[in-house]
Amino acid sequence: MSWRSSAIALAVALAAALAAMTSWPTVSAAQPSRAQGPVKVAAVGFVPAWGDLDGNIARLAQAVEKVSQDNVDYAVFPETSVSGYLFSGPRQIAPFLDTIPGRTTAALLPILARTGLHVSVGIAERDAATGLAYNTAVLMGPRGIIGKYRKNGLNPQDQKVFAPGTTGVEVFDTPLGRIGLLICYDDTYWQYARLAALRGAQIIGWHSVSDRVMPGTPPGEATGNHSTVANVQYMSAQNGVWVVGATRSGIETNPITGGKLYYNGGSSIWSPRGVKLVQAPVVPPETLPPGLAGIYSTTIVPAEGGLRPPGRQVLQGTELLVSPQCARHDQRPIYSHTATFIAGALRCEGSQYRSTRG
Repeated sequence: MSWRSSAIALAVALAAALAAMTSWPTVSAAQPSRAQGPVKVAAVGFVPAWGDLDGNIARLAQAVEKVSQDNVDYAVFPETSVSGYLFSGPRQIAPFLDTIPGRTTAALLPILARTGLHVSVGIAERDAATGLAYNTAVLMGPRGIIGKYRKNGLNPQDQKVFAPGTTGVEVFDTPLGRIGLLICYDDTYWQYARLAALRGAQIIGWHSVSDRVMPGTPPGEATGNHSTVANVQYMSAQNGVWVVGATRSGIETNPITGGKLYYNGGSSIWSPRGVKLVQAPVVPPETLPPGLAGIYSTTIVPAEGGLRPPGRQVLQGTELLVSPQCARHDQRPIYSHTATFIAGALRCEGSQYRSTRG
């Protein structure tokens, strides 16, 4: 075999290996997908009463009923929707944890089976085997519990209460499309949304209690912090996915410590190009009654979201392949790597490097 034939064979083999690494996941045959067509999604404003597990579950069930009446297909509820968020430690939150499956899922699943609705809800979860507390989002539909995600990006308040997540970043097949789950401060780290996209997510459900202001913040500054919700746009634009982001509004008070958190609202839905489709008002926080605080919905086409095989994205009319194979582990890029397939071979372009060694 000539050197030219060997080079061509090697290039073809490399291209095939890369395509296999980035191949588009298929939807489970057990749940036929209708994701090629439009679905209605909603970011739901929901206000839990601090430390009222039973009352919050009842209010959450009422809210799910109301959402289903709006012909919504998939609804996202905020982080820690059945406990509240501001706790001083594991012992304080322990009475208000729920298991998965547990009381929350038992209350919601009959409603979902009757209405056909899919929801993902933030729950402060107690692991039945270890007793550890996790900041969790659970995805449910008419057929039952689909999966759950335990928060990885723990901020300082989370670290007082919750153990680091153990589920990884999974993507779940549903009849609506492929859904990944993230929670609040996860959006501070680009890796989690990218992992969801690389694993085939078309939609990311983002559950939050942001933007929040920590206790002790001067009143004049207590309405202006909107940094975390602002990150939702980059998750959609950078990864080419739909993002349905539900966050809190109102004021949360811990009656034991007297601590307060101020939530400014801003639940929103974003297109795969980072375009905001709908958003709840961003307002100065005020005390709100527990329960449903707003439904913010729009219609999307899930199939228009997600990385395309083999990872190609259209940017200003030019088809590019963002490829980790073009980044060398021992060197730092000055600007981003792009690649194209030329005659079946991978060609890296537009990259300059600065050595990080020595």
